[in-house]
Amino acid sequence: MWRSYSLESLYLLYGLGRLSLLVSVGVFLLRNIFSLFPVYYHVKFAFLVWLQLPSTDGSRYLYMRHLRPFLLRHQAKLDEVVGFLYGEMAKFMSLHQAQIQLARICCSKVWTGVRHIINSEVKQVSGAIEGPTTQEMHDSTNENPTTERQREDSESNHEE
Repeated sequence: MWRSYSLESLYLLYGLGRLSLLVSVGVFLLRNIFSLFPVYYHVKFAFLVWLQLPSTDGSRYLYMRHLRPFLLRHQAKLDEVVGFLYGEMAKFMSLHQAQIQLARICCSKVWTGVRHIINSEVKQVSGAIEGPTTQEMHDSTNENPTTERQREDSESNHEE
């Protein structure tokens, strides 16, 4: 069934299926109002299943019957808005080229540091589990194991 669709159609259908993200954000913001309708979440779930199942072809139906005619009707206005946004973005990029380059350099340095830390930790962890070295064991046995309490007792005896 999917082979009959062009790649562009699949992207549009997938994007329409992802409309659920926007619906979820709206629900999060308006959850108190939606809680007054007890079947809302069941209806939403059924709608999302209908949109995404290939057997129901709901996203194609919604796109062909509603979204595509809307986009065709308003194509000139949408092209104008996209052209305006593209021009504004180009102006912004040209005005802030130095800041963008600085941000790029900073991100590159941070990423290099993170990769260095990750790589050094991987090298340390990749070896076998080892106990303390013989020098460390020798040093720990030669230390005088006096406790804090013993030091306090000896100090009090010297004061008397």
